[in-house]
Amino acid sequence: MEKIKAALYVYVKSLTSVQYYNEIIQTSTKFSLKYYVALALIFTLITSLSLSLSILPRIERGINQVIDHTLGLVEEDLVITIEEGVMSINKEEPYIVPANGVGGVERENLLVIDSEGTLEDLEQTYDTFVLINSVNIIVQMEEETIVQPLRNLPDGTYSREDLESAISWIQPLLSLVPYLVGFMLVLGVLMYYLVFRLLYLFLVAVVLGVLGLFRDLGLGYKKYYQIAIHSMTLPLTLELLRNTFSLDFHFPYWFIITNILFGAVVVLKLDVSGKDLSSGVDSTDREGEDSFIDEISTENDSFGETDRENGENKDTNPKSDKIDDE
Repeated sequence: MEKIKAALYVYVKSLTSVQYYNEIIQTSTKFSLKYYVALALIFTLITSLSLSLSILPRIERGINQVIDHTLGLVEEDLVITIEEGVMSINKEEPYIVPANGVGGVERENLLVIDSEGTLEDLEQTYDTFVLINSVNIIVQMEEETIVQPLRNLPDGTYSREDLESAISWIQPLLSLVPYLVGFMLVLGVLMYYLVFRLLYLFLVAVVLGVLGLFRDLGLGYKKYYQIAIHSMTLPLTLELLRNTFSLDFHFPYWFIITNILFGAVVVLKLDVSGKDLSSGVDSTDREGEDSFIDEISTENDSFGETDRENGENKDTNPKSDKIDDE
């Protein structure tokens, strides 16, 4: 619970207080990275949950619709016989199954059975995705045509009951698809935050570093990277709100522009006078930064002292008592 409160404190201050960045540059890079990892995990959870509630039910409905549609395409009394690599059916040929209602098939027909059908008939005559003649199954893919000889299939008789049995066998496996998609979704979102965004910050830090040179702040690249991490809190929050609530706002490169502008304001407002910034270079330089909680506590104490200096706690300020006595 304390870690959550600590991360929330840093989150709010990074989002709302430019002055807070004067304290950030006195901490180690490890401090900022720990903050960002915590933020990334929380945002991953929220984003994944939001996307899952929207996408996964549609995937499940889509699978059920495909199964129902497939069964609806096959007539009750259709029987396909394969004997010594030669196919025959108990229906008049060509037997055509239209592609109506099957998503992703940009052809007029889904399946055509024609004992005399040829490779040319696949597109020119039937405009079908699959053509079965007496000896081959011909499938038209986007970039190639696949020919599967029927002699590779076992001899036998295949009816609608066989199709239903096959679907019953595979349906439990298909029910796992939404969970697999959900897992891949979480993994993808996590990679987005922990890999792509951390790499992207190298560019933002360079821009902020150039701006810092004009102010002659004397800060190292790591400090500008820390500023980039915390200033990214704003565009990350806007992005989360947009994705979660399906807000419709589009502006080219808005994320990096917002990040750089906020970071630029921070750099322009930084006050490095009288600060010993060498103590925040490495995680081992300050004994108080051995843990995330200790570091946040240090930040809270620092701000408490700042508040007292500003007169916010006048009743307990010794300096104020001295003035009263005088």
